[in-house]
Formats: sequence, structure tokens, C-alpha cells
Amino acid sequence: MDIDELQDKWCEMNSRLSKLENAYTKDIIGKKKTAQEKLVSQYRVFSIISALFIIISLISWWRLFGAAIGVIFAVYFLMTLTMDLTLMKKVAAIDMSGMPVTEVARRAIDCRRLHHIFQIILIPIAVLILGYLCYTNTVNEYFIWGCVAGAAIGIIIGLRIYFRMMSDYKKIIQ
Repeated sequence: MDIDELQDKWCEMNSRLSKLENAYTKDIIGKKKTAQEKLVSQYRVFSIISALFIIISLISWWRLFGAAIGVIFAVYFLMTLTMDLTLMKKVAAIDMSGMPVTEVARRAIDCRRLHHIFQIILIPIAVLILGYLCYTNTVNEYFIWGCVAGAAIGIIIGLRIYFRMMSDYKKIIQ
């Protein structure tokens, strides 16, 4: 093998390596979110929605349903905001690459347990608030049917999100 052939082979190998690097870079850039990133993102979205509903309840619902309902909704959504921010910070604090596997699993299990505790607290309160709204507006049949339809849609969407989040927790734990 002479020098010219060696240079040609070198250039060929160099171009093949460049193609591999580009393919690898595109793969890294277009990668899917990890389960942890999905959970943090979901809790961030919930926090933003809760903050918006605090504002809406203090401005609009105050006028529509009275001060008591506006304050009740604002306090409820303040609770959801606090709980979502807490879970977002706890999930984000899990260092998948620096912690031992058992520690990652333990923290993920703790976050999942805390998620369930928050649901046990928030769901009955939401049912009581919805029941109170329906009770105070028994004159308006359409309002009650709207509450029932909204609750049914909320349950369906909530269960779908719940199962997706529990699947993400399971991925972290395993």
C-alpha cells in the first residue's frame, strides 16, 4: 500500500466518521424525554393551570358565584399549586446518574406516594365544592347538568393523565 492509497483510505474513513457523528448528533437532539422529564413537565403544566385558575377564581367566579365561592376556589387551587410545585421539585431533585439505583427508586416511590396522598386530600374537597355549587344552584337545571358533564369529562381526562404518570413513575422505579 503506497502513500496515495493510504491517504484515500484515510479520507474515506474520515468522511464515514463524520456521517456517523452527524447521525449520532441528530439522534441526541431528537431524543424523547425521559420519564423523569415527563413527570416534571406534567407537574409544571399543572402548576401553571392552577395559578391561572387562582386568578380566574378571584376575578370571574367572584362575580358569578359570589365572594365565598371565589375564595373557596382560590384556596383550592392554591393548594393544588403548592402540591404540584412540591412534587415537581422532588421529582426534579432525583439525580438519575449520580444516585445509587436504590436511592432513585426510593425517592420515586416517595414521590408517587406523596402524589397519592395529595389526590386523597384534593379529590374529596373538589367533590364537596362541586356538590355545594350544585346545591346552591338547584334552580338552574342546566347548570347542574353542566357540572355533571364537566365532572364526567374531568374524571376521564384525569384518569388518563393519572395512568400515564404512574407509568412514568414505574419506569423510574424499575
